[in-house]
Amino acid sequence: MKVKIHPLFIVFICISIFFGNVHLVVSYLLVLLIHEFGHAMVAKKYNNELSSLCFMPFGAAMNLKREFMSPKQELYVAIAGPLLNLICALSIVVLWWFFPSIYSFTFYFCFASFVTAIYNFLPLLPLDGSRIVLALFSMRRKRGKAYKVLRILTIGVGVVFIILFIISAFYTINYNLALIGLFTIIGVFDSSEYIYTKNYLTKFESKDVLKTKFFTVKKNFKLTDVYKYLSSEYYLVLIVLNDDNKPIKTIYESEIVKYLVEQKC
Repeated sequence: MKVKIHPLFIVFICISIFFGNVHLVVSYLLVLLIHEFGHAMVAKKYNNELSSLCFMPFGAAMNLKREFMSPKQELYVAIAGPLLNLICALSIVVLWWFFPSIYSFTFYFCFASFVTAIYNFLPLLPLDGSRIVLALFSMRRKRGKAYKVLRILTIGVGVVFIILFIISAFYTINYNLALIGLFTIIGVFDSSEYIYTKNYLTKFESKDVLKTKFFTVKKNFKLTDVYKYLSSEYYLVLIVLNDDNKPIKTIYESEIVKYLVEQKC
C-alpha cells in the first residue's frame, strides 16, 4: 500500500506545531489512522482492499483497488470511519469514570476522535458525510444533482468561514477560520477524484497480456450486481445465458465500466 502526503497537510501540521499544539497533532494523526482503518475493514468485507492512503489537510483519503462499489457498500464504508472514531471517544469517556487518572493523557485523543467523527459526518465534499448523502441518493436515482448541490454547499460554507476570518481581524484575529475556509474550498476541487470514478481501464495501459475471467449470468441479471467482480487483477467478460442456458450475448468490462460510471453521474 502506498502512503502519500498532501503538501497542505504538511503546512497544517507545521502551523499546529507552531501554535504549540504538539499533543493535539499526535492525537490527530492517531485518530486519522483509526478512522481509515474503519473504512478499510468494511471495504475488505466487500473484497475491496486499500491501494493507497493520502493524508490531506481535512483528514485522509483512501483509494481502493476496485474503483466501484454499490451505493449500499459505499454507504457502509463511508459510515465506518467516523463511527469508529465516535466509539473510541465514547469509550474513553466511559473509562474516565472508572480510571480518572487517565484523563490528563487521553483528553487530546478523546477530543480529536470526537471532533473528527462529527466533522466527517458533515455533508461537505470530500468528507464522509458527502459520500453518505451521495450513496443514499444513488439508491433511488443518479447522483449528479446531489453532487452539484454538495459542491455549492461546500463552497458556500468555505466562503462563510473566510468572511468570519475577515470580521475577526477587526477584533481578535482568528487564523483558524481562514484555514478552515481555505481547506473547505480546496476540498471541492480535490473531491472529484473519488466522487467521479477515473477511467478504470487505465490499470491495463502498461500491460501487453491481460488475464481474463469469464462469468456466466442469466439474462435477467442486474449489471449493478457486478461491482464485486471487478478487479485490478484481471479483465472481466460476462456471458449472458437464456433460459435454456445458451449464450445470447457477451458483455465486456469496458461496457460494464461505462454503464457504472453513467450510473454515478
